Amino acid sequence: MKSSFQTAQKKEVVTPKEVNMRILLNLLGLFIFSGITFTYLTTPPSTTDCTREFFYFLVGSVIIYYLLVNIYHIGNKGRKVVLTTLFLLGVFIIFMAYYSMNNPVSHCY
Repeated sequence: MKSSFQTAQKKEVVTPKEVNMRILLNLLGLFIFSGITFTYLTTPPSTTDCTREFFYFLVGSVIIYYLLVNIYHIGNKGRKVVLTTLFLLGVFIIFMAYYSMNNPVSHCY
């Protein structure tokens, strides 16, 4: 009587799902923007114009942040799109800083 032994067994090790960078950045954005909203609720601006400007800023920032985070994780093409967009935003910010220094406006205080 011959016995046959198996020396190697194929077993799949199931590990808990790892937290990837996309989920981490989405949660980080949630905490950041909920903190900004909480700041508004605790110390609201003095006028309705300031409130409207605050909400424009908040909604615009949320849209840009989540759009860029989720496009970045699509693949190499998405990364190129995001990095190009960030470069253009940086150039725009420098232009607006220069423009704001030369053309001051009244602020909401």
